[in-house]
Amino acid sequence: MIEQTAFERLKRTYLATGTIDEALYLVFAEVVRNMARPEVLPRAWSPSGKWDVEARQDALQGWIERRLLRTHALRAAFDHAAGPGAFYRSLERSFRHYLSNAAVRSELRNLLERAAEVLEAQEKFSGHDLGGHRWWGLSSWQAPEPWAGRDADLIACAWGAGDFALFRYRRSVERASPTLSTPDLIRFLANLFELCERLLDRGHLRVVFRDRFNLADTEVVHLESAPEQPATEMSGREDVLPVAASVLEEISAQQARVLELKHKQLTLDQISATLGIARGTVDNELRRIGVIVDRHRGDIPRERVLEILLDPRSIEA
Repeated sequence: MIEQTAFERLKRTYLATGTIDEALYLVFAEVVRNMARPEVLPRAWSPSGKWDVEARQDALQGWIERRLLRTHALRAAFDHAAGPGAFYRSLERSFRHYLSNAAVRSELRNLLERAAEVLEAQEKFSGHDLGGHRWWGLSSWQAPEPWAGRDADLIACAWGAGDFALFRYRRSVERASPTLSTPDLIRFLANLFELCERLLDRGHLRVVFRDRFNLADTEVVHLESAPEQPATEMSGREDVLPVAASVLEEISAQQARVLELKHKQLTLDQISATLGIARGTVDNELRRIGVIVDRHRGDIPRERVLEILLDPRSIEA
């Protein structure tokens, strides 16, 4: 770990130029070298399925290009860290979040491929070639029409399609995320089509799976039912702010508005009336915010992140 004077020099240089120089790159490489090991991170999170020199280099480059350079994560880490200890912890969380989210995207792709196979193989479903790509629906439909509604309405249908258990694998199984069994996948798709009554394409299924079956390796907890958690030594404000910034970058404008109104102690019915959306959509948005918070917070208690998120100045920023 670098000394205080080196940290202050790196901070001044980056805030003045906005570029990653060799000294800062070496800090990132140190973080990856210390974390990208099988005893620290799942091998399933590795680009190659194992943590070796090549995998660490690939993970380092991907982290820098896709997270540190494309978001405000690095600036936030510098802005809110008073010393190298807090700075390194912010970088470690950022790297872990990058790998976790990449694994989630991989699981989403796998689920989409499985869904396409099921929709083509099962007699209860039928495929249709429209507009240059593939759509699916129920084989019992006569002259079906493609979905032309809002994603929010489709997601509401997905949440109304029933309860489904996700398989959660032990660390030794080398799976990054939970997944849906094939029988439950078939049942979910059938129920979804019955509710939306329209053909869906791969893009619609991606939206549905992403929101209905969040594949992060965290427990899905509704914001209103989140249990109290004791503060930890890593939950100081300088550690929480970068996490809150990452959450705010990911949530939608509607979710931010729901969060703001919830902070003002409006009921779900009042939020529904204010925003002109269904009460079930409000409830689902709160659940999805809870999932996003849990994905980013690491060891920080959920309440510390929400304390920053529910500050009106954060919502308005």
